[in-house]
Amino acid sequence: MGVKTKEKMKREILFRGARVCDGQFVNGSLVKVNGECDSNKSVPHIVVSYGPNTFDWFEVEPETVGQFTGMTDKNGTKIFEGDIFNIGAEDNIYTVKFDYGCFLAYEDDVQVGILAELATMFVKIIGNIHDNKELLQ
Repeated sequence: MGVKTKEKMKREILFRGARVCDGQFVNGSLVKVNGECDSNKSVPHIVVSYGPNTFDWFEVEPETVGQFTGMTDKNGTKIFEGDIFNIGAEDNIYTVKFDYGCFLAYEDDVQVGILAELATMFVKIIGNIHDNKELLQ
C-alpha cells in the first residue's frame, strides 16, 4: 500500500517596512541583525531580491514592519498588516491587524471581522497607518 504525501502549501511570505534612510516602503524578506553600536539590539532589515544572487537590504523602522496577508484587494494590490481600506461604496474605514493568530479588520479599534472572510473583491486599499494617519481621524 502506497503512502500519500501531502502537497506543500505554497504561500508567499513577505514583509513590508519603511526604510530608515528615506521613509519609502520596501517589500521583501524580514531579517533582524545586530545593531552597529549595540550588538545586543536586533535591528530589522528588509531584504529585496532582484534575481538570483542579486539583492539589497535596507534597515527599516521597526514600527512600520507588517506582514503580507496572502490576499489582494479588488485592484490586485497586496494587503499588508497596517493597511487602511474601505469596502465598496461604504464610507467606513478599516485597518488590518494581526491579532489572535489571524489577520483581522478593525473599525475604530473595534474588531469587525476576519479579513479572510471579507469579500476582497470589494476591498480597496486606500493607504496605511504610517503614511495616512489622517484617514483614521
